Amino acid sequence: MRPAHSAIAQAVSALDNPTPRPERARPVALLVARYPDPQPSAALHEGNELERLGQPVVVLPLRREERGVRAGWRSGARSLRRYHRALAALLGDEIRESWSRPARLLALRHLPRALELAEQAERLGVAHLHAGAGDAAAVTAFAVHRLTGVPFSVTLGADDVGGLEALPPGVLAAASFVRCRWEADRGALLARGLGERVRLIRAAVGVRERGAAAAAGEPHIVCAGPIDERGGHLTLVAACLRLRRRRLGFTCDILGDGPLRTRVEAAIDAVGLEGVVRVLSARAEMDERVERAAVVVHAGLHPRESRDAVWLPLLRAMAARRAIVLADGPAAREMVEDGVSGVLVPAGDPDALADALERLLRQPEVARWLGEQARRKAGREFDLAQWGRQLVEALRA
Repeated sequence: MRPAHSAIAQAVSALDNPTPRPERARPVALLVARYPDPQPSAALHEGNELERLGQPVVVLPLRREERGVRAGWRSGARSLRRYHRALAALLGDEIRESWSRPARLLALRHLPRALELAEQAERLGVAHLHAGAGDAAAVTAFAVHRLTGVPFSVTLGADDVGGLEALPPGVLAAASFVRCRWEADRGALLARGLGERVRLIRAAVGVRERGAAAAAGEPHIVCAGPIDERGGHLTLVAACLRLRRRRLGFTCDILGDGPLRTRVEAAIDAVGLEGVVRVLSARAEMDERVERAAVVVHAGLHPRESRDAVWLPLLRAMAARRAIVLADGPAAREMVEDGVSGVLVPAGDPDALADALERLLRQPEVARWLGEQARRKAGREFDLAQWGRQLVEALRA
């Protein structure tokens, strides 16, 4: 009977002194423009990778969900009561700092949403807030920090670096660290005196989970990204016209939307390329179309731009062993080595673009070799797993 009594005593002791369970890490909040976003978004991939590494994540959108007017007023009044002192101090500081630069007062328009997000962050027990690219995200994260004390960090892209003067001066001074995706942006940030707080954590895409890409069929070109003045789509249409005159059989899909879409479609019709060059908005098939392409092209000037829709399809193409052609520039040279893991052509030169495309379409073995090298470069420098480790390290530091 003694062993039974001993077992009962141990069980009672365990009830009186339960073994403490390991405390789950507090979540990191990713502040993004819109969630879920129909545009290609890095936030989903990055959030999933952080979760895989054991770091809980919540996603907070800058844009509110649709709610009734009464619910919005109740939420706003509750937040004002809770944060009125911190809000008054923040407003006073921003008005004094903006005295010589009245344009900076425009940043105050983000305060109503910051009040709501501050309440959500405290309710969720957020340990750190990381703002995605854009001045709106940076200003909102700074305001949440002032209201709650939650530390924050920001991602700055090419456009943001050029517009730092529009940010309230306290934003970058208060950030735990400033993350950039490209070496060219890192140099611009260091020139602003941010020193060791600048972290180069490159753009990233899942490489390891992507197996061999589907074999390319007929010569097929894909261009994905916003159709605007930076996208180089008119240069691409002119290059396609030259390929057609050289009696090269091919098709080209332009995936995206934007202010120049009507103009690009008109140019396609004007030169008789309808049916050969198509403009499609279907985002759901982007990965499939990229992986079926013989060549993925971006003829614009700014592939390092902060918008995910510009650089994400290119990295996906590299991960899928596709040959890519880019307009030459500092960031394009970071993404590929000319003639090794991709092809660089002068921006705005349809003849050079047509020559590069013709070579890759007529010599598929060259395209395959470039695609293999692109995959290796993506694995070395743009792998999502590597990105996750670097960001976790920055958050813990």
